[in-house]
Amino acid sequence: MKIAQALAALAVAVGSMAGTAVLTAPAADAAPCGFYVTSDNTARYNHCGEDSITIKVRWLGMFPFERCIGPGDHALEDPNAPGDKFISNAWYVRSGC
Repeated sequence: MKIAQALAALAVAVGSMAGTAVLTAPAADAAPCGFYVTSDNTARYNHCGEDSITIKVRWLGMFPFERCIGPGDHALEDPNAPGDKFISNAWYVRSGC
């Protein structure tokens, strides 16, 4: 009888714990870390770290240039320069600027 009571108590405990568990999935629109291109062909770099870093940005057919960015998501285009729509890649170079 004691075994049956223990199993019943265990089932209640597990059931109540399962009822309080919360599972969350990452947001579907969360930006990936590093270089990515949005659905409207905007080149962006999301720096997921805590300190500033130097990245290299490459325009298609041109030499890459260095840019300092802080934490967070950054548009790499200059809205006043339509040629920037041809950014083909960006990558981490070093910590700090």
